[in-house]
Amino acid sequence: MNHQYLTLIDKGYTLRQKSYERNYYDDDELNISEDEITLSDEEPDMPDIEDFLAEIPNNESSNNSDSKDSTNAYNSDLSYIYYKGKSLNINIYHKQTELEKRQLAITPDTDYDFLRIEVQVKKRKLNTLVKKFGLMGRELQYLVTPEVERYVLEYYVNRLTGKGLYLTYDRAMNIIDNSGYTKNKKERLKKVIEAVAKKHGISKVLEQVENGKIADLEKLKTVKGYLKEIEKLGINPVTISARMNVPKQTLKNQSGSKDLSEKILFNLVDILSA
Repeated sequence: MNHQYLTLIDKGYTLRQKSYERNYYDDDELNISEDEITLSDEEPDMPDIEDFLAEIPNNESSNNSDSKDSTNAYNSDLSYIYYKGKSLNINIYHKQTELEKRQLAITPDTDYDFLRIEVQVKKRKLNTLVKKFGLMGRELQYLVTPEVERYVLEYYVNRLTGKGLYLTYDRAMNIIDNSGYTKNKKERLKKVIEAVAKKHGISKVLEQVENGKIADLEKLKTVKGYLKEIEKLGINPVTISARMNVPKQTLKNQSGSKDLSEKILFNLVDILSA
């Protein structure tokens, strides 16, 4: 489900700190967190490999016209999603498409039909990781551990996708209707799901709420709270389109009622944890 996941990630959250385009998680969650403080020193960073690739004539890996802002901090053509920041880059792409674009030979017996998630950590973030995990230094033998890999991948994938199963719009609404929330709260949560579906993404909804362009939703902080409450129900605020090619899976009903056969995709944070 590589292309389906790329579409769903593209409709999720997006990053905004000093070094990224936009992030709609709570500001205090970012500013207070020790994990997000990047430690610098006098040593220069290694240049990004993407900067070299962009200088190659006719190279299709360079930033394309679909860039969402003039700084090229974010790029997506739904075969890849790319964030470029001062402390790290995030690159999510379909491996086979990337190899074909770079005109590299593909070994016939190897299956390259998978989604690759790279977090390219730069010097200042490496310094932070060394401090956080009490490592002896930022040399490769100290940094390449399952603990560091798990922390970095899960942390930033969660920043982009949020949590919860990807379900169809109707099923998400049904789960909210059957939740323990008050009638008024249910209607507000459903309005958020509806807005995300109509605007084709969480970040687009939040940007328009922040700019006062969506009249029937509440303040930005309130809407962010509703998104968290939706995730607590096990639902991702981004829903699967009825037209999206996603296989049905059976949900076992533990109470003895009829099992449900639904279009479902697991959240990437849960897949990484597993």
